[in-house]
Amino acid sequence: MATLAREKIPAHLPDKLAISLWLWNWLTDTGPGESFHDIEKSFKDLVDRGFNAIRIDAMLGWIYDAQFRRRGPVEIGRIAEPGYANYGPGLTTKGGVFVDVHERIVELFRLARTYDVYVALTTWQYQEGHSTTLIKDSAIRKELYDVPLNERLMFVARQYEALLNDLKKEGLTDRIAYLEIHNEVDYVKVCERPDQLRALMESAMAYLQERFPEILICSDRNSGARDRYGFDYEKARRFTEEFAANDQLIDHHLYAFGVQGELFDKAGLFFPAGDNDEIDDKMNDLEKNNRFLRQLLKAGYEPWDSFKNHFEYKSVWRKLMYFYENLDIDKYDHWMFMNYPSHEPLMKNYWRNSIQHLHDYARQRNLPLVCDEGYIFWPPIHSQFEVSAVGKDFHEFIVDQMIKHEYWGIMVCTYAAPGLPLWEKEADFLRKINRRILTT
Repeated sequence: MATLAREKIPAHLPDKLAISLWLWNWLTDTGPGESFHDIEKSFKDLVDRGFNAIRIDAMLGWIYDAQFRRRGPVEIGRIAEPGYANYGPGLTTKGGVFVDVHERIVELFRLARTYDVYVALTTWQYQEGHSTTLIKDSAIRKELYDVPLNERLMFVARQYEALLNDLKKEGLTDRIAYLEIHNEVDYVKVCERPDQLRALMESAMAYLQERFPEILICSDRNSGARDRYGFDYEKARRFTEEFAANDQLIDHHLYAFGVQGELFDKAGLFFPAGDNDEIDDKMNDLEKNNRFLRQLLKAGYEPWDSFKNHFEYKSVWRKLMYFYENLDIDKYDHWMFMNYPSHEPLMKNYWRNSIQHLHDYARQRNLPLVCDEGYIFWPPIHSQFEVSAVGKDFHEFIVDQMIKHEYWGIMVCTYAAPGLPLWEKEADFLRKINRRILTT
């Protein structure tokens, strides 16, 4: 199957990318016994499972200070005390390790060259509750958050400039598949008013495009083309209208929520974050009055009033971390399997029509097309739903739709990475589906 706008992709890059999402964990989960403790083994396992690309947090604020000087060793923090963050994908970091992040990212790129892997660069720097939260030193976090909202994307662009210049000195920039100005730029605090976002991201991207014309630079956006009935064309149209004029590829995410969204709704967990007192009041009310939530919790669960004291930071993920730690996973999986059939047609309709719409938009602009996150939401690590025959069916369905619609980069699943169930338990499935991505 052809790749849309192949002529816009640098000739040294592959015709297709089979992408594994390594998030920030490639750096933060490198302590003894953690998933990336032996990062060369991670690369070996990546290639063995058929991937040829990774998408990582470039950890820009970990590497460079506000004057774009190298920081040296930084201590890795953690979301919660040991035993209180075991099941949230990406957030199980143990912390307590000092790392020179510049040295580590150069090592990662050298290994990428050794194993013929390409690297998609992004950053979660200003996405609340993500990688910046895991910096132990509060002064570094404050320095990053003190950057005024309307200056943040250009600040990120200048951080990237420093990194790209350092990688260029090492002769490693040819390993870069593409660069996102920020993960889900439509979901982060990088502007004072929503109507300013497009101009700010276009300026930041133009800054990098002028200095690094050999690298594909893009925004990254999370498709909002869904509603409770599946695909919503009007939302899809508005979504594509907001891509940057100078995007060099159309890079998007594709979360359906669907069956897991209904579970969270019934459990009362889809409420706005609010301040700490509001969250406490809401969680205490849910524990007392939401019968569905209580039915999903294991016997002897730790109440919110106690559990909340074990967090290191006031992360937006706290309510879900509490839920996952206290969850009776068999009850969760049973509910998901029993209720998925009623959601399946709408979820597949959303995926199919979103992929078609984004393909049509990318073809109109003659730009390559990438999807590098999805496809339900954020499953507990110990759930069997996504690694089951049901989960593998919808992953194959999505991949086949993307192959049909000439995607350049495809991610089988957000949670196919070291330490996560699909990676650890379904290597043969990943080999099969990645072979399809790269050869069909």
